[in-house]
Amino acid sequence: MRVVAILGSHRDGGDGSAAVQEIVAGLRLQETDQQTLVALNRCRMLPCLACDQCSEGDCVIKDDFETIMDEVKQADLVIFATPVYFNGVSSIMKTFIDRAQQYYAKPDSFSGKDRDVILIATAGAKEYEDQFEGVRLNFQFFLQYLQGKLWNFIQISGTDHASVSLREDVKINLQHVGQLWKERYDARG
Repeated sequence: MRVVAILGSHRDGGDGSAAVQEIVAGLRLQETDQQTLVALNRCRMLPCLACDQCSEGDCVIKDDFETIMDEVKQADLVIFATPVYFNGVSSIMKTFIDRAQQYYAKPDSFSGKDRDVILIATAGAKEYEDQFEGVRLNFQFFLQYLQGKLWNFIQISGTDHASVSLREDVKINLQHVGQLWKERYDARG
């Protein structure tokens, strides 16, 4: 099993990172399993130039994006974690998503392997209606290009008042999500 987690926070060790750790704990990875953790805040990733070069050939930008996408292409499970900023994804996650425009131009780039996706969005504010709708919409179309199937969308509100690492109920639920996905993966053989 190959698991890739992509963290979209500008800070290290935040709520998204804690949530990913709990899901991975629930996966109970074995020595033969592979896990890759990508913190976008530590990557060199430039925004899309909208130059349309990708429709003719490869992207002209040479940075960490393609290396990250090579990991995603091989993954059985991709976990995306982003804080919610103005009801949407963080700016570095949006840059990452926008760079996938090249897969719209070349839709066969990801053919051959379906992958499950767990999306985690953490919001500092207390829960309110449509709090995570912008995140959902950003990922809805992005995942189509990756041939990713949204298996679970985890929405965690109120992290300004109680972080994920202090909320035992949330941690247990996240571990359970990992366990359920692992059972599903194992059943596929």
